[in-house]
Amino acid sequence: MRPVGPMDITGTIEKVEWAPKQFIKARAPGMSGTLGVDRTLAARFRVVLKDYTGLTEENVRDLLRFYNGAFPGNPPGHPSPRIHIELLSDNPKLLAVGMKIRVTGYKIAGDEGATWESCDKLEILESPKNTE
Repeated sequence: MRPVGPMDITGTIEKVEWAPKQFIKARAPGMSGTLGVDRTLAARFRVVLKDYTGLTEENVRDLLRFYNGAFPGNPPGHPSPRIHIELLSDNPKLLAVGMKIRVTGYKIAGDEGATWESCDKLEILESPKNTE
């Protein structure tokens, strides 16, 4: 897979799901790359951002290509009012719906068995107001 990024993204979290570290058995033992080896996926957030800025049209197309399953109603390459990114973190309470975040240096790479994401910096710019 052609690597994507780095890109800088600012947006508001519309949806967030944390996934703990996960062990995955090889899908095709003996094959090269991650498809042929047992591996552990790092704990991560799956984040849907709305009102995002900082991306070119090409960046959005690339994100939709990697994560189109998150938005089955969006045809590939179609401008999207929201995007999906994945952020590594062992802290399940780090991110919440309504937060405005900035992700600097976001990159995606991968092979036939998996993708992996990284970023240089994650900043929480605004947190939602406590309504209790």
